[in-house]
Amino acid sequence: VANQTITYGSADPALNLVYSGFTGTDSIANVVTTGSIGSSSDYTMGKGVGTYPVTIAMTDYKSTNYEFVAATDCVITVVKKNITVTAPSTTVTYGDAKPEFLVSQIVLEEDALYVNDSLANLNTQAQFSITTTYEKGSPVADYDVVVSAAGKADNYEFTFVNGKVKVNKAVLTVTADNKTITYGDAAPYFTVSYSGWVTSDQTAPDGAAEISTAYIKGNDAGN
Repeated sequence: VANQTITYGSADPALNLVYSGFTGTDSIANVVTTGSIGSSSDYTMGKGVGTYPVTIAMTDYKSTNYEFVAATDCVITVVKKNITVTAPSTTVTYGDAKPEFLVSQIVLEEDALYVNDSLANLNTQAQFSITTTYEKGSPVADYDVVVSAAGKADNYEFTFVNGKVKVNKAVLTVTADNKTITYGDAAPYFTVSYSGWVTSDQTAPDGAAEISTAYIKGNDAGN
């Protein structure tokens, strides 16, 4: 049986017998044999990374011109499965606190885990952590969210993909200040007040606010 390498979670491979040592045009297809021969392995689907021997069993298996000897070094090698691990993403408003990310928010490649595995038990081995470069007060932009593993998983290798913290603009409210004048006065000079500043920001936006009023000099008393 030819040695085989499979990925963790793969189905049981076919254990096809391979013959060597025939003379001339002889082959297993045209050599008459008696008795029986078969192959088996300790591997079953879902077994972990490792090497599993393949056993060839013969019962009175022979032919007129050949003596059959079973190879004893045939193996199935199970290697780790590579899966994509994606950090979570979120959207915040400028000035919001730094978001707290949970391991449960990690996104795994669809159908990547073997049926008996879960993100929770994978984390027990891998010890995932999530960090971001965003801090409260960071300007409007996209900031990386990075997932990493302090440990290793028995049966998986990881390809990590960053998430994002997207920072949207905060809303700044601009209010025209009320003015009181005396009948007959000209229209006053208007000023504005701002509310909604974030952190220590107190700088008026670029440009000028355009303010208008229905009042014209000579209008009656009222609002």
